Amino acid sequence: MSNSSPLKNERPRQSNSLVDEFSDSLGGRILTRPVQFTAFWAAIALPFFYIPLIARGDFFGVGMELLPVLFVANIVALVVGHGHKQ
Repeated sequence: MSNSSPLKNERPRQSNSLVDEFSDSLGGRILTRPVQFTAFWAAIALPFFYIPLIARGDFFGVGMELLPVLFVANIVALVVGHGHKQ
């Protein structure tokens, strides 16, 4: 009988990088949790700013040049906040 795993792509998790070691430490958890929380809720709230910007073309005195900035900020918030409550 073989000792191979039934899942071919399964690899043991190795925590060799400094980022993994930092995020697993107490200091890393204290710093990453509020950042992930804020980014998670920002990713939810930012699309609501698209609607008036697209509808009026002028939002808080700023024109359509704000739309790509909001879009990039939303993508960054999605990536950073992805691990919240996992």
